[in-house]
Amino acid sequence: MKTVTHISNIPVRKMLEKKRHLVQRFLADLEPDLLGNLTRVLDEYVFTVYEKSITARKMVIAGQSFAVIALGGYGRKEQCIHSDIDLLILFDDTVPPEVEAFVQEIVYPLWDARFEVGYAVRHMDECIDMAFERFDILTTVLDARFICGNSLIYSRFMEEFRYRLSTRYYKQTLDYLFKHGIKRLENFGDSTFLVTPDLKSGFGGLRDYHTLLWYAKIKSNIKERRDLEYYGFLSHFEYRALDKALNYIWRIRNWLHHITGRKCDTLHFEYQTEMAERLNYTNQGGQPDVEIFLGDLHAKMEFLKQINQITFEDILTSSRIRKESATPRLTQTSGLIIRRRRLYFANTVVILQRPELLLKIFLESGRRRIPLSIEARRVVSEFLHLVDDDIRSDPDNIKIFKQILALSFWEFNVLNVMLSTGILEQIIPEYRAIRNKIQYNHYHLFPVDKHSIRCVQVINSFREPGTDINTSLYANVYKEVRNKNSQVTALLHDIGKSGIRLKNIPTPGLRLPVPFWSRLGFKPAETADAQFLDPPSPAAGQNRHPAGCV
Repeated sequence: MKTVTHISNIPVRKMLEKKRHLVQRFLADLEPDLLGNLTRVLDEYVFTVYEKSITARKMVIAGQSFAVIALGGYGRKEQCIHSDIDLLILFDDTVPPEVEAFVQEIVYPLWDARFEVGYAVRHMDECIDMAFERFDILTTVLDARFICGNSLIYSRFMEEFRYRLSTRYYKQTLDYLFKHGIKRLENFGDSTFLVTPDLKSGFGGLRDYHTLLWYAKIKSNIKERRDLEYYGFLSHFEYRALDKALNYIWRIRNWLHHITGRKCDTLHFEYQTEMAERLNYTNQGGQPDVEIFLGDLHAKMEFLKQINQITFEDILTSSRIRKESATPRLTQTSGLIIRRRRLYFANTVVILQRPELLLKIFLESGRRRIPLSIEARRVVSEFLHLVDDDIRSDPDNIKIFKQILALSFWEFNVLNVMLSTGILEQIIPEYRAIRNKIQYNHYHLFPVDKHSIRCVQVINSFREPGTDINTSLYANVYKEVRNKNSQVTALLHDIGKSGIRLKNIPTPGLRLPVPFWSRLGFKPAETADAQFLDPPSPAAGQNRHPAGCV
């Protein structure tokens, strides 16, 4: 970006001075609403140019008034340090040629100042038609916000857009939203599984929140983020957690923009140590500050991914699943029902009477390959306190847990849902030691908790007949293994090496003790095998192998 003194355009110079002051306050941890204030500064610039523009005045006098509208992140008031600026100059019916001079007045100075500016000049019908032809335009219109000019044009535009959306394009738009989410996962992956996450577009990134926001605008025409709770899209607890997660990720994104000097959404390996220092993380209990930072980040992104799953569940049940499938069907497990291809608890009373249902619903899910409904996931999270020592040590429940492990595959991942609801670490409290834990080096591809689940899935894949010499070898070896608790051992193999002091493991880095395995129903020979696969680390708090390398 050019220095302020080299900018000749006075409105841009004033805007840059205000922006520089806001960024300095942010870097000093004195600016709580950087996004909103950067948006306000840009709005002031746009309004000043419009107000002083002779070209705009002539068009208005000639009966060719227009509205200047903010789109995308600028429209949502989520302007980060190096975010794009997207503008729409909207006319009622025809676009006069004189508008090009106004574009030069408002856009060219921003380009000269090295802002990334996108703009469109459209009349109302043209813009609405394009919105329903292209998903990227549709979502920008959903985020449209009036800045200046003729407000009646903006109001009529949004009213007509809403009318066509609700009467002609509702299901088609929801279908676009659903397919876009699937394509995004294919293109950017699941950021909660990556040590170098994409803060914006990957699953677990800001786009998960945007998808929920768009869905709520399509379905209920909400006006602001707070309406997500008022209209029932999120519970009060979920909204508070969402607000904290967004503010945390936006803070990291702005620091990333500042460190790189450009728009950047991927937290690459080389920026992570500096980011931890900038955010005032410190080493704790032998764990490096960068690992603590990355653990906190992955926890927030995991929550955003769960929010995205809530959105997709609502889309599925409201538009993509046949209405006749809504009649509940009984399962083989009393207290569980199936409705619209999703598992539900029959009611919450049965959970109080039979807490083991909190575990059995995952077994039913794995057997039938039917996912839990979002309502069921919420119920599991809210009733975790019922999973006490008696439930954990009950041999029948231990057997159910082992059966669930054997049903976890990459294509249908029951364990990931157990992890996200919190019941996995409620059944195995020691698992908290590796929850969202990051091993900071170039060898680790996944966070340790995700890596451990992945290990279970890999072992389960060995049960299938091999298709080449390697997989055939794995399948044959798996058949010969006498210890059928290999999935349990795979899930827990990194807990003793977590570097965190655990109950019955006074020295971090030691192997898990005999009582731990006995609690899980391991016989002496099986315990010996598990401990053979889980030798102590060379030094306390250090891993003997790169856990997370998959």
